[in-house]
Amino acid sequence: MEEIFHLGGRPDTVNYFHKEEDGAIIVDAVKDALDDVTDYVIKILRASHCTMKIMNDVRLVVEEIFINICSYAYTPNIGRAEIRCWIEQGSVFLQFTDSGVPFDPLARPEVDTSGKMFLEKVGGFGIHLVKKVMDEVSYKYQNGQNVLCMREGIRK
Repeated sequence: MEEIFHLGGRPDTVNYFHKEEDGAIIVDAVKDALDDVTDYVIKILRASHCTMKIMNDVRLVVEEIFINICSYAYTPNIGRAEIRCWIEQGSVFLQFTDSGVPFDPLARPEVDTSGKMFLEKVGGFGIHLVKKVMDEVSYKYQNGQNVLCMREGIRK
C-alpha cells in the first residue's frame, strides 16, 4: 500500500509518503508521520500479545528515534525512514534505516545524569534513554545508510 497523506485544515499542511511492504513501514521522515510509525509497531506488538509495559517502552523508543531522524538526518531536506518491527525468540526487534547524514548515536559519550547539568544540558538524553530501556542497541553504517537495531526481551 503506497499513499501520500495530506494533512489539511492546518496552517502547517504537510504531504508525506507512506508505504507498508515486506514487513516494514517506509515514510517520509517528518514529524507528522510519527503516529503512522507508532501505530505500525503497536499493531505488531498487540498481535503478539506483548505486555503494556513492553508496548509503552517500545513506543517511547520509537518516538525518540523517529523524531531524531526527522530532526537531524536530512536537515534541511526531507528523506525517507524505514522502520521494521518483529517478534522472534521471545524478543521484540526494531530496526530503523535512513539515508541521512552518517551518525552513530552510540559513539556519543555517556550522559551525566546527576546534578544540575542533567537538567540544563540539551542533547544526548534520548539515546541514553533508549539504551536504558532496550536490552541491546547496535549501529552500523552500511551501503550509504544508518542502521540502528534494538532488541527488548518480552517479559510475561
